[in-house]
Amino acid sequence: MTKYIMGSPLFAPDVYGPYEPLRKFTNKDIDKASSMLANESGQKLSPHRIYTSLLFKRQRKKPKTSYSLEWSNLPHKTFDRNYVTTESIIIETKDTFQEWQSYFLELCVHFESWYATCMLESEHIEKHLLNWYVVKPSGIRVESHRGVGNELYEGIPGVYWGNYFGPFLVNWFGREALMRLPCFSMQWLDTGGVFFTTAEFPDQWNTLSSLAYQKDIKAHLGKEYFFDIHTVKQMLEQLHAIPEAIKPEQLQTNRKVPDYPFEVVKPTHKVNFEEMEKNFKSLGYFVIQRNDNNLILENGKGDRVNITNIPSPTIEFIPNL
Repeated sequence: MTKYIMGSPLFAPDVYGPYEPLRKFTNKDIDKASSMLANESGQKLSPHRIYTSLLFKRQRKKPKTSYSLEWSNLPHKTFDRNYVTTESIIIETKDTFQEWQSYFLELCVHFESWYATCMLESEHIEKHLLNWYVVKPSGIRVESHRGVGNELYEGIPGVYWGNYFGPFLVNWFGREALMRLPCFSMQWLDTGGVFFTTAEFPDQWNTLSSLAYQKDIKAHLGKEYFFDIHTVKQMLEQLHAIPEAIKPEQLQTNRKVPDYPFEVVKPTHKVNFEEMEKNFKSLGYFVIQRNDNNLILENGKGDRVNITNIPSPTIEFIPNL
């Protein structure tokens, strides 16, 4: 794996590691780099662990380019995120860009990826970076800010410029369904996985035609399998703030997860209904039903919030349309 990553004259990384300052990637450091890339001490087959390997490429000379890769040997995180940022010159130079795409797909093969994405940083920010307000038990509101909807074991993060589904997801959705996928381009790999795009180049991800492909792909495969930040934002606009015990992702209540062949550890904690009641009362809600496992609140406009502890803590916002 290290030899392949270092073998590309255009895309071999300059630095590696999960923390600043990043280590310089030189022949002298190959053994250390290989150990870091494989993350032998951290990556164990256990859904309880979150260790990942991280690699950066920075090149200031032409063609200017930068990218980052993050992966893990855990089945529910294996190479589930890959953020790519490049200067426009590498995108405009078609031959060089095709080399990058080939390099990316070979990484998917080497990592035996379950799932991978290829996108500009601007696309990732638009689809996963979220600002919202958290209401404390005291009623004080605090602004919160982080990336959301990224975890593969909670559902497929989305549809982007470039998307790779490994053999498991191909079998899950069905090869025939994927062959009929309404996308810009499609390429099948020897792994049994498929790579598909929504435009010719990554900087075209937000064009009308690319956005239409993204919408049609979700509709074709089932939009309930994909994280949708717009749904979450709409719910947050209606609620204005949410208790700190609730994750924004929980506001997309119809999201489904494929039947992965590994155990995903569900939260064992229960929602504190007294705290939830106090939080939502400060937002203008009142209780209309409460028992050991369920709390239903309503506001003056008729909007309802349904909070349950079975089978795991969930929240459902039902606007009065």
